[in-house]
Amino acid sequence: MKTKRCNGCNKNKSVNEFNTRKLKSGKIGYRFLCIPCERKYKNNWADKHKDELTDRAREKRKEDPERFAKTKKKYNDSHKEVSSAQGVRWRKNNPDKNREKSRRYRAQKSSVEENFTKKDEKFIKELFKNKCFNCGSKNKLQIDHHYPLSKGNPLTIFNAVLLCKSCNCSKGNKTPEEFYNAAQIKRLDKLLNGTRNNG
Repeated sequence: MKTKRCNGCNKNKSVNEFNTRKLKSGKIGYRFLCIPCERKYKNNWADKHKDELTDRAREKRKEDPERFAKTKKKYNDSHKEVSSAQGVRWRKNNPDKNREKSRRYRAQKSSVEENFTKKDEKFIKELFKNKCFNCGSKNKLQIDHHYPLSKGNPLTIFNAVLLCKSCNCSKGNKTPEEFYNAAQIKRLDKLLNGTRNNG
């Protein structure tokens, strides 16, 4: 079995424990660090350059917000448990910021005179067949503002979508166009316009 010495832990390991890299000659070789050492090196580098990486990400987000939103949605969709755990951890580590966020949310609801009743909630749950519109889950369902409260849109039966907690957190204060695909928006418009016409 072919082995290689890792420059990080100085141990001889199977080449299967190293990531490959393209050499100048065009041939495929192996990296100098084994996979665990390489991961450790990258994590340490990221910790040291956290501010630089944050600024770079912020610039990219400004340059192409639509692409950033799609990438974030794709990641959140495939890492729902991770995203949910991160949210719990953030709230636990940032109680003051979380309280301020909740206070702003309540103030926004008050400013638009939101009055969404239990009867309205029951109607929306039945309209969406008691499952998340985005992923189809029946667990931890929540009523979401279709058009965000932060942009002055109160919760009504014409502006309410049933989402699971994970999808609702992923959507945040995004507009429908930033979160859903074209087919989903078409279906939602049909559903919500139907409630308006029937009402």
